[in-house]
Amino acid sequence: MNENLQVCGELDLRIIHCLIANQGATLNTIKKVYSHPQALGQSQVFLGRFGYELISIYDTAGRG
Repeated sequence: MNENLQVCGELDLRIIHCLIANQGATLNTIKKVYSHPQALGQSQVFLGRFGYELISIYDTAGRG
């Protein structure tokens, strides 16, 4: 491991996620959210408002 590494810059990148649900679902009828752990972490403030059960899966596009 190279211990002589130095931070030489920083990049702020805006990330936008979409919560996709079945037709007719509302924010109050959703019970579980399946997504990649990184996306769940990036959305934790919003998702925490509703008390959803957060389930980590392999990717953000499917269930596994």
